[in-house]
Amino acid sequence: MFKSRIGKDLALRWRILTNGMQLPLANRDLKLVLQDRDGNSTPLPFAIEEGNCVSFLFSGISQKVLGVYSLTLWENKGKFGQVPVDKTEAFELVKRTEEENLVCASSSLEISSQTLETSSLELIRGIGIAKIEQTEKPETSGGVNVVTITLEDGRTFLAEIKNGVDADIVAAADATASANEAARAANEATASANEATQAANDATASANEAVQTANGTMEAFRLAEGAREAAENLRDAAESERAAAETLRGEETAAALSNLNLVAARYASVPKSITADFATDSEVFQWTNVYGPIHLTRVLGRNVASVKLSYGAVLEEAHALGDLDVAVADGDTVTVKVVKMTDGATASVTLRFGIDPV
Repeated sequence: MFKSRIGKDLALRWRILTNGMQLPLANRDLKLVLQDRDGNSTPLPFAIEEGNCVSFLFSGISQKVLGVYSLTLWENKGKFGQVPVDKTEAFELVKRTEEENLVCASSSLEISSQTLETSSLELIRGIGIAKIEQTEKPETSGGVNVVTITLEDGRTFLAEIKNGVDADIVAAADATASANEAARAANEATASANEATQAANDATASANEAVQTANGTMEAFRLAEGAREAAENLRDAAESERAAAETLRGEETAAALSNLNLVAARYASVPKSITADFATDSEVFQWTNVYGPIHLTRVLGRNVASVKLSYGAVLEEAHALGDLDVAVADGDTVTVKVVKMTDGATASVTLRFGIDPV
């Protein structure tokens, strides 16, 4: 089986037969899926080459899990005429270069990647994250929590998150921006590690000269191998820091979007007005507020002489037709008493309202 060290770009070409024949794949409804050892599936973009070849790239930066990977190509997935084809154990990602086997035994699958070899490295440490701590924690609704991210070179980045559901829409954007900044700093640390690797490669040439001068002594080889392993550990540490920052950004963004969806669902469920029609001289109707805190903003009427509202601790409060500002708590029962102006004609009254943020 083809074995490649994790983190290297892999270019793959998969030759597909249709009913045993090399039929063109262009203009067909195809989907390519990559599966890791845990069964997690990732859709991959691809191109069609030579009529019946699927060509695609599994980039090193998206490789997260070691182990054996499989491929599945679907035609008409979820539709009539659905057909899949699998390539089980297509390749394996290994942890170290020494574990690689760059020979692909399959006749239908071609895999290629760039090969780098190292004989000696000099360790040059990059910049990582020193600590993450919450430096401000207010107790009031709407207060701002401050999370401070400190890098090893002393630079700091702040993430601000407001308390309360009413601040979630703003907090979602603020938290995303702050997490993006933290991820950027971790990416800079990864770049520093890459620079260290480049410097180590430059040191390799000097080490080779030293090996020649020392006439290939085992001590020179041991020092060069130790430096190579140290540089490899540095790259792994920088990648872990970048992944941690990316995870933090994703979690904060997901939480803020979840709260935003709850607020949006509440707004969508609330009616904008309630109307009652009656033919008697006066009428009393009631309804119970189940929409959270609301405000009555306007009372409209036709053939209405007077309107009195009772809600909460307020009893028969008179109101003229037109704009008003009446706060009604969640669970309160609102009683509307209406007196008709003209006998013999139907009267109606409409209450309009909007919800308050919670």
